[in-house]
Amino acid sequence: MSEEVVLSCVSSSGGKGVKIAAWSPGKGAIQRTYSSETEGGGAALAMLGKTHIMCALKSIPFIYVWHVRKEQVLMKMACPGLVRALAVSPDCVYCAGAIADKIHIWQVSTGHLLAVEGRHYQPVSVLLFTDDGQSLVSGGEDGRVLVWSLQRLVSQAFDSSGVSLPHSENVSMGTRPHPPVLHHTWSDHALPVTSLHCGAGGLRARLASASLDQTCKLYDMASGQLLCSVLFGFSLTAVAMDTAEQWLFVGGATGRISRVNLTLQRMAPLHGMSAASMADSGFKGHTQAVTSLAVCDCGLASGSEDGTCRLWDIASGQATRVLQMKGGVVQSLVVWGVALSGHGKKTGPESQSVFIAPFHKQLLYTDKNTALDCGQFVLRRTIDPLSDFGESEVMFRVFCELYCSKSGV
Repeated sequence: MSEEVVLSCVSSSGGKGVKIAAWSPGKGAIQRTYSSETEGGGAALAMLGKTHIMCALKSIPFIYVWHVRKEQVLMKMACPGLVRALAVSPDCVYCAGAIADKIHIWQVSTGHLLAVEGRHYQPVSVLLFTDDGQSLVSGGEDGRVLVWSLQRLVSQAFDSSGVSLPHSENVSMGTRPHPPVLHHTWSDHALPVTSLHCGAGGLRARLASASLDQTCKLYDMASGQLLCSVLFGFSLTAVAMDTAEQWLFVGGATGRISRVNLTLQRMAPLHGMSAASMADSGFKGHTQAVTSLAVCDCGLASGSEDGTCRLWDIASGQATRVLQMKGGVVQSLVVWGVALSGHGKKTGPESQSVFIAPFHKQLLYTDKNTALDCGQFVLRRTIDPLSDFGESEVMFRVFCELYCSKSGV
């Protein structure tokens, strides 16, 4: 049976180890600890379904993988560079990693590097999938927020290589122009984007972005409109919203956490730069920068560079639980519904393990000849021009068929 746990990625002060603590917000006790003695603390944390944990290291180009019921490292995967941000699609098919100013897309089950795309002018700082897994949102140190079409990101590599299935019609767009790979491009922030939060609804959701320019901006992903911009008196390092999207929470570089009730204000007065007095001050306790915020059933969870994780009551703004992570800095925080322990035969989603292959450093297809020499053929994804947004979502699974020509298979 699944229960809600909070995963806190803690890096040692000397940068020589990474520890991931899984603690219950209801009990306030650490239930399991995943650790590794390595030269480099954790930089980014991502969940792979309900069975695996992925962590990108800060100072070496590796991604470590743990099984949820084993505290030892299951897999160590080398990457083309330092991964600053990490995200996994809800269906556990794709993993996105930010290396410098480029976004890398891997297929989890095969490890193939399907796409490398760069539209940011400075390093990418945060990655986030929408809840339907159709879009990827990225924020960078250039102050830009981009919304990507995942299908176009993956398929454009195959389109350029000219790979098709043998003895069958090529499922492609023909002579029709390809839809753009970007849904939206926003350049409203003046300083680096530090955190993103996307609500429910796919491309119809609302997206919140926090930046060091002391503003938090709320966008409508369907229309691309900037709904509101709230100005705070401190640089923002984390942002989150509750499930009903009534409360907007932000954490700052000073350790302060503030909230804004989005239902008490009309959108028109909020459009543009808003007064800091609109923000509800509270949630005092952290002494250093807030690195991550997450809303759970028991309240608001926060992690900080002061080495503590706190659970807050949303109504009163008071801390109900404080967990001290000894000798480390809390880098990231994730709320996860998973069964950490259990006995007997497992059934349901918790028993469905995900197959993970080591990630490749080179693109799967660089040209047509390379693809054909490998003996791998790809069925392209097609795009339905009659969909709501003009781009998607006739999903053909991208598959690879490996064969040996000598055996005649």
